[in-house]
Amino acid sequence: MKKTRFTLISLVAVLLFSCSGNNQKNSENTSSLINENELNNSPNQETENIESNNIVYKTYGNSRFSFEIHYPDFLIPQGESDNGDGQAFVSKDNKTRMLAYGFTNLYDDFSSNYQAATEPGYYYEENAIITYKTLGNTWFVVSGKKNNTIFYAKSVLSTNNTIVTVYFEYPYSEKGRFDDIIEYVTSHVTLANRPQV
Repeated sequence: MKKTRFTLISLVAVLLFSCSGNNQKNSENTSSLINENELNNSPNQETENIESNNIVYKTYGNSRFSFEIHYPDFLIPQGESDNGDGQAFVSKDNKTRMLAYGFTNLYDDFSSNYQAATEPGYYYEENAIITYKTLGNTWFVVSGKKNNTIFYAKSVLSTNNTIVTVYFEYPYSEKGRFDDIIEYVTSHVTLANRPQV
């Protein structure tokens, strides 16, 4: 179990490192929350902007893991990771970041991913404190704080034993604003051929 947890933590660390570069690839793409229908547009295809609560959203699509998400237009895409598993989006002041990525389920059952995600140190540093966690049949949420920042991650089981995660990290002072943004983004993730719940 410790070897598997180390492997999963290593995969997340590689993703964070590879998504944090400033590769400005052609990456402003596809869309949002959890939709049980197939993708309507091809991933990595530009779509029109969407406005909700005075926030403009753009879309990002990932062809490797066949998902689309919406992201607020004030977050700057950092270019897809070298292995194509996702992308980071960062504010101009570098205080806010959003990650959207997929990975292969390493466990026999989905709930083991949830258990691993709630282990101390899974979401970056050991001193991050989990303040909220919940598990559904095909999704889980883990949220918490570290110093003056809040982190929030929602992971959803997709096709071919893969998992798609949307992760936010932002200043506590922006909590009210990000409650609405997170609700919008996580409710509009589109997964191709998602298994029926």
